[in-house]
Amino acid sequence: MKPTMNTVALRIAVMMTRSKKTRATLLGKELQTLAETTVRLPAKSFIQLRNNLDDYGYVIAEATKEKTFVVLKISALDGASPVVPSSRVIKDLALKTDSELFDELGLPYNESEEE
Repeated sequence: MKPTMNTVALRIAVMMTRSKKTRATLLGKELQTLAETTVRLPAKSFIQLRNNLDDYGYVIAEATKEKTFVVLKISALDGASPVVPSSRVIKDLALKTDSELFDELGLPYNESEEE
């Protein structure tokens, strides 16, 4: 029987604890091995995994399109500097189009990304 996403989350949390790392990358293939599957996790399963990992003090996010994930211990963010934009920055961002915002990030703009 395949493990539940809770079990996969526990495996990742224990793996991180054993490694004594607060952040790590996890290849999609490694995630598949931990989930005992040969296919990419469906979005619904990944959301469950993300929620379960949160219960154990970790965050997981897809890092790249090459099926690599980042696992981060939530407590590693303690003391992180907040981003506090000035009112001028907030007004400036509100005036920018999505195209201009994508351009500022150096990303290609695709109108279909708007909802």
